[in-house]
Amino acid sequence: MGMNTDANIHIRHTVDEHQLAGLMKLFASAWWMTDRTLEETRLILRESALVVAVVDASSNRVLLVG
Repeated sequence: MGMNTDANIHIRHTVDEHQLAGLMKLFASAWWMTDRTLEETRLILRESALVVAVVDASSNRVLLVG
């Protein structure tokens, strides 16, 4: 389920499998996440009580996740 806050930005509560490669690139830009594996990232997303992802609607790219 997502909420459209702007014509180009969506707030989502999930990260799709096809968005994971981009999310891994985003994580690599933060020093504390550079060693995170794809499987660890899947686990984090699966086990989190709340996921908030800011997604560029035109490219479907995750811009921010928390």
